[in-house]
Amino acid sequence: MEASTAIVETKKFPAPGSKNPSPVQHAHSGLSCWNEVSQQFQAIIMHAGRSTHLQPATDGYPLAMLPIGNRPLLSYQLDYLERNGIAKITVVIEKRFLAKVEKYMNSYFKPSRDGTEIEVVALSDEEESGNVLKLLKDRITKDFIVLSGDVLVDVPLDQIIDHHNLNENSVTVLLKELDLSSKSKMPQKGEPESYDLFGLADWTASPQSENHTHRIVFKSNSVESQNMPLFVKASLLKKCHKMRVRSDLADGGVYVFRYWVLRLFEELEKDYDVDNSSIDDLITFMARNQFKKKLAKYIVKPKSEPKLGLSSHSYQAKIQAIMNPSLQTTKDLVKVAAFIDTEPLHYFVKFHNLKYYMLANQDAMRLSTQRPLFSYKGPSADLYSQYKSQIDENKREKRSVYEGLPAFLKQVSIDSSVQRDVEMGEKSQISKSSVGRGVKVGARSKIVNSIIMNHVTIGSDVTIQNCLILSKSQIGQKSKLKDAKVPFGQVIEEKSNITGDGGQD
Repeated sequence: MEASTAIVETKKFPAPGSKNPSPVQHAHSGLSCWNEVSQQFQAIIMHAGRSTHLQPATDGYPLAMLPIGNRPLLSYQLDYLERNGIAKITVVIEKRFLAKVEKYMNSYFKPSRDGTEIEVVALSDEEESGNVLKLLKDRITKDFIVLSGDVLVDVPLDQIIDHHNLNENSVTVLLKELDLSSKSKMPQKGEPESYDLFGLADWTASPQSENHTHRIVFKSNSVESQNMPLFVKASLLKKCHKMRVRSDLADGGVYVFRYWVLRLFEELEKDYDVDNSSIDDLITFMARNQFKKKLAKYIVKPKSEPKLGLSSHSYQAKIQAIMNPSLQTTKDLVKVAAFIDTEPLHYFVKFHNLKYYMLANQDAMRLSTQRPLFSYKGPSADLYSQYKSQIDENKREKRSVYEGLPAFLKQVSIDSSVQRDVEMGEKSQISKSSVGRGVKVGARSKIVNSIIMNHVTIGSDVTIQNCLILSKSQIGQKSKLKDAKVPFGQVIEEKSNITGDGGQD
């Protein structure tokens, strides 16, 4: 970590009202868990790392505030943690982006539960996730959850936490099973992103035990070729008896840690001469060394231990383990485990590049009424939000969606997200697109499957298909754009014909 990197400013955004949060129900068990989760865990959202893979969208613009269905990515991540019982959340960003995040938090973000406290921590420069944890060591007082800034996920967090507690894991990593037949969501041959390989062992204390846990015994990063050799220590194979190597799993960007792992993070480089700049470095090291006694010395209790009630899964699991020892998975003190989510309806996307960002925007509009992740109940300036009750009634009565609505709305498809102040010329059309504030669209122009950010001016007779147009750009009349990314403030001359990332015909 560079010596110059430091925390330079913090802002707190406490929720109004009582500090005693109301119970929330487990989606799959019916147990009241809000108080238990909020007492045991705090969360950190990592937005201080590099996001060059999303350029030009992140040129001078924070990943946290990139719009998805006209909502900042950060708002989805905060909502995800809140809905799953996390009351103390730290958002880490670069200082240069603090003003934008602060403006959003003050003007638009409304915590969904009393008792939620959000702290935005600004760093002097971009920083790796592992180094960020070291900087936050005085702010972390209990078991903690890290959420990567470049993921949009809605896998039930209570299921991951239950798995973590029941198996007494040191670290639990969310792995999302991928559908290899889904070309739109999988890295394709020739694309710049790579994939990881995971070595997993189904762990039990004895052959009679029915309680299995997936232990991560190795992770190979950035595998770019099926012919790349892999090396696994014989001692590791002997310890786990059998191991399965999988390439159909994505790192879900959700990591659940015991408090003591923070101490290991601090000492890793000094004690073992291991690079510990990222969370991935730590997990890889722990996976390879989890069966060695040398890590046991780092285990310490958190500064504030949770007081778990009788309804706690962890408490019940300990009683069951005493009554029936065969349920215990292992006596190992250090356990690096995976929670593998196989449910297709649990949304997940990682922003490897702009393709996945575009995909998330399309999903946000397509699934706005089907998934909790995209069903935003806060204040909205979306064009259709003021007519929602009429639209819902039309759907119930099996009438035309547009019945009873202003005629100009027929220019905007119902699966688009368009801000109310957008100006549209005669016979212009917007379909399956996200259009930001202050956009002006000329007559007879068509926008399809595209993201148009704030204050863009589009001339007449323009066709835009599957494009990303950044703020304050100008598109000249009679231009045709397909699969293009237009940088911030770019001026496209009249009658331009652009396909791809900037090639003009």
